[in-house]
Amino acid sequence: MSRTAGQGQSKKPLVQIFVESPKNQRVIASLAKPDCFDFDIALGFLDTICKEIHGIQSWQDFYRRLSALNCPHLSEVTSNVRKMLKYMKARETQGSSLVATHRQKRKLIAECGIRQKKYSVADILSDNVPDTIPPIAIMWRERSDTNRKIRRNTYLSEYDRVGPEQATGKKIERTADYDMTYLPDNESHIVLSGSPNNFEIELIALRHVATNDGPYSNGLMNFLSQAVDAARDMRRNVGHCRIFGAAKSFTKKLTDEQMIHHDHDIIGAVSVFWAICQAILPEEVTSAVNQYIDEEQLPALQTRNVEPGDNLLQVLAEICINTICRSWFYTSHQGKAFLFPLRSTCSPEAYINKGYSAPTHTDPTYCRFALAFIVRRDIDRDHQARQGAKALHDHIGGNYVDVRLGVIVASATGTVIAFKPGEMHATTLSYGACNYGYATTFSRRLADGYRELSEEEKADYFIKLEEIVTHA
Repeated sequence: MSRTAGQGQSKKPLVQIFVESPKNQRVIASLAKPDCFDFDIALGFLDTICKEIHGIQSWQDFYRRLSALNCPHLSEVTSNVRKMLKYMKARETQGSSLVATHRQKRKLIAECGIRQKKYSVADILSDNVPDTIPPIAIMWRERSDTNRKIRRNTYLSEYDRVGPEQATGKKIERTADYDMTYLPDNESHIVLSGSPNNFEIELIALRHVATNDGPYSNGLMNFLSQAVDAARDMRRNVGHCRIFGAAKSFTKKLTDEQMIHHDHDIIGAVSVFWAICQAILPEEVTSAVNQYIDEEQLPALQTRNVEPGDNLLQVLAEICINTICRSWFYTSHQGKAFLFPLRSTCSPEAYINKGYSAPTHTDPTYCRFALAFIVRRDIDRDHQARQGAKALHDHIGGNYVDVRLGVIVASATGTVIAFKPGEMHATTLSYGACNYGYATTFSRRLADGYRELSEEEKADYFIKLEEIVTHA
């Protein structure tokens, strides 16, 4: 059967037909310019070539086929492909393996389960949820003091025996003695009060976030948990210090370069946490949080060593893909930098925690919701409560409790929680359970302090460029 282009064209090699297309010539000419070359676009264009021309698997294959044509009128196209091939090789030899391609970024997003459309709780109630949203169960529950009234500064225990955490001086109550229900660690839930036509979001627990068994999601979670370890080892808690601006938090003497690199890791980790929350939480929550940040006009996430601004938008994370032995101070670059230049960083307040447990309390805030992300959960099998015939189940210990709602959220790796910080809550005694996590509660004292500053003081405290440490 002859081609529709005519008998003459049907005898031409497929490579020649392809490169004689004006559209394809424009693409090749653009990629041949140093200031226009784009690695991701080149890979995508190669995909098109491989589909249209049988037997080509690389740019080298394409260049050899094109050169073998020996067509004078295609000499400029051949020259452009040769230039592009040189750029591709240079990119590979100069460390392209350290920078994630567009495809790898898409795979990361897909593996982490956050490649989904926006949705609302109203969509769930009306059974109008996009197919990309994983199943989420709705639980209806009202707040009450009946059989749930627990005083402030009371530790909560899910253990019916006396353990070493129950030291003298702690007031401890057993959760089993109150009207409490568990949200299991293998199912996502949204807890609502009111009615389908007039509901209030009380609590959200989304499961299996970024926990698919793949190199990208595993690398991401390894990075996030390592950032927690490094933060605990090298920083102090400055949450209650009366300091305006970027506080000093390092406890070890580090070089300027080490501090910058570690700050980039922390900013990247917190930004990943924020981006995941924005992607997977329902619109009622994300809109409330974003509206609060917009109204308060709080400064961008920053440190004393990293200048706030657009440059931070490109430092989301350096994720270890092929190994978990990466040095924290970048002495060996084993991994890939995933750059998302259009993704904004989060609010300037974030808490990084490991093995967190707290008695009943409230967190004063102007925002309706606070957010948390558990990136890892370990169980100490040597703990006495984890041994013997009556050993505690793995889901017991270190769990979030909303007291008046009467809900306990079983902690698990890959859990994102949206809760009301102004309501009485606690984290149960751990008994050998250790959660690694990130949280942002939008504390009232931060907003109040920032409101008191004049515009000149805000610039002086938060964007003091002469104190920013830069690379040599």
